[in-house]
Amino acid sequence: MWQLYFIFFIGFGLSISDALNIDREYLTQDKGYAPETTVTVNLTRSEIQQIHPDTFAGFVQLQSLDLSGNQLKSLDSPSLLNETTNLRKLVLSSNKLSSLHPDIFSSLINLEELMLDNNLISSLDANIFGNLTKLHYLDLQNNRLSALDASLFSRLTSLVKLTLDSNFIKSLEMLSYKPVIYVA
Repeated sequence: MWQLYFIFFIGFGLSISDALNIDREYLTQDKGYAPETTVTVNLTRSEIQQIHPDTFAGFVQLQSLDLSGNQLKSLDSPSLLNETTNLRKLVLSSNKLSSLHPDIFSSLINLEELMLDNNLISSLDANIFGNLTKLHYLDLQNNRLSALDASLFSRLTSLVKLTLDSNFIKSLEMLSYKPVIYVA
């Protein structure tokens, strides 16, 4: 089976002005990209400021999505990642994220790695990670988190490593239920 590995960065078809706003039409129109066979999307350091809610519609085989090093401030559309149920790795590191919709990750039932480090996240909805039962690694380091809901990590039954350093958290009593977890 032929699979398209979609690697996209400045210097390979994406100008600075194109990178400011990414939508599905740009990724597919007259470029020959086939969302239904794409397994990897790498848009690192592309100066992306916002993403249209339908951008990843049809990307049903997508396993790795890297949007690190951009200018994203929020992911407020609950449907942005709805069709990426095969996603295993999501990298949102080093953006300016301060707002995440409570259902942004709800369809990512196969996600194993989630990197949200080096952002401006100060709070997380208690159910934001609720469907991520296969998640092994969660990186939340270097954000602005000060308090975490006691149930935030309770459904992460496969979690092996949780990184929370360089935040403003004063207590981690809620993690006592899961003795095998490694917290860095």
